[in-house]
This record gives sequence, C-alpha cells and structure tokens, in this order.
Amino acid sequence: MSAYDPRDLFSGDAGRMGAALRALLADPQNNLRLFWRGAPLPLAGGLAASTALSVVGGPAGLVRVLVAVLQAERAPAFLGLGFRVQHQP
Repeated sequence: MSAYDPRDLFSGDAGRMGAALRALLADPQNNLRLFWRGAPLPLAGGLAASTALSVVGGPAGLVRVLVAVLQAERAPAFLGLGFRVQHQP
C-alpha cells in the first residue's frame, strides 16, 4: 500500500506536501511524471535518473523545488490546477 495521500499534496502545508512528494517518488506505481522541455524526466533507476536528479540536488532537492512551485502565488494559473494555496502571514 502506498503512503501517498493527495490531500497532503494539495494541502498548502510544506511539510505535508513534501511527505506526499517523497511518497510519490518512493513508489513508482503512483505514476509521478515530470517533464522538462516536453521530454519525460527519468526519476527511477539508471544513469539518466541520477543525472536528472543531480541537477536539483537529488530527490530531496526535487521535493523542495516541487513544493516551492506548488506553493507559488502563480502556481495554480501556471499549472492549471484549479485551486489557490492560501498563504498565512
């Protein structure tokens, strides 16, 4: 059984979002797919995956980047997600 919970990913809370992304990366059946300039980014196994992940600082760096993108003010319009993360002062 997967530890991924989509409610965590879209919660707006950085800790919960990071946990959801780590669960997605840990379990390939969750079908996390990332693209760079229209080409799929390899995330698991082999030299291509390690090279792709090294650009952002490995899996932990990828999680930090994705959480930042999802929390950005313009993320909903940019990603077409149809929700808006509310920032608390």
